[in-house]
Amino acid sequence: MSNETKSSGSCIPELLGFNNFLRRNSRSRSVRSINYSKTAWPVSYIESIFFPEFKRKSQVTDCEFKVVETISKGAFGKVYKVIDDGGTEYALKILSKAQIIGDNALKQVKDEVRIQSMCGHHPFIVSCPYYWQSKKQLFIVTSYIPGGELLKLWYTYGSFPENVVRIFIAEIALALDFLHNAGVIYRDLKLENILLDHEGHIQIIDFGLAKWLKYGSRTNTICGTLQYMGDNALKQVKDEVRIQSMCGHHPFIVSCPYYWQSKKQLFIAPEILRMESYTHSVDWWSLGVIAFCLLQGSVSTDYSLPI
Repeated sequence: MSNETKSSGSCIPELLGFNNFLRRNSRSRSVRSINYSKTAWPVSYIESIFFPEFKRKSQVTDCEFKVVETISKGAFGKVYKVIDDGGTEYALKILSKAQIIGDNALKQVKDEVRIQSMCGHHPFIVSCPYYWQSKKQLFIVTSYIPGGELLKLWYTYGSFPENVVRIFIAEIALALDFLHNAGVIYRDLKLENILLDHEGHIQIIDFGLAKWLKYGSRTNTICGTLQYMGDNALKQVKDEVRIQSMCGHHPFIVSCPYYWQSKKQLFIAPEILRMESYTHSVDWWSLGVIAFCLLQGSVSTDYSLPI
């Protein structure tokens, strides 16, 4: 009997100690839960899919910039000229997450900032020092290039002296060679994507269609000025004009006597438009077209679309 009493009595402190442990542990779990709720985790799906390129918090925020003017409007948002507290000018691109996701361009945008942030130290490629995200938007800050587009100068002056063109083409070629050796294919080289800085040197912008591609490898994505038209959509358009032009002579079918392509498509290498696989050489084709435009002051007037 005494043994049972002794045994049961000895269990009381142990039970009390265990209960105290449970209470302490329960309180600690509650505290930890509260602390966790104050952190950045968990995050919503629309935020997590843009990780790790776009962080939720950055060294800077959009509140630190004052908008001066709107520079341009793109497929996913707008680009603004902004100025920070120190008076430094930047270009701030604000993109809609919903539009990016809806157009299946998530990888495109993530590749853009990764490539530009890694390659922006090149003297002829615009730098990208900051980029982050909010709940509904992406923010990409790049250097502001005051000289404007080469396209506008071309429209204004037409042809350029050969010695000037030689410098422009050499600087673009150096930038392309750097990108290719870094494993990047640019794929959207055209006059409006080339800016001039305050000293008149080339700055390549807009890496929205750039892609990681090992040198010597091939890819087959249809892009360029047809940047948001996928393979199926492009085939659909080409089939449409082919069928309608061949069958439009029927009295009950609408005729299609004329069709042509935009001047901008001249910058796209033929293998891309033919839906063939291609390499980094497509960038050199585009550079050749630019050289011709700058020297000639015009482009061919034959824009018929070969089907």
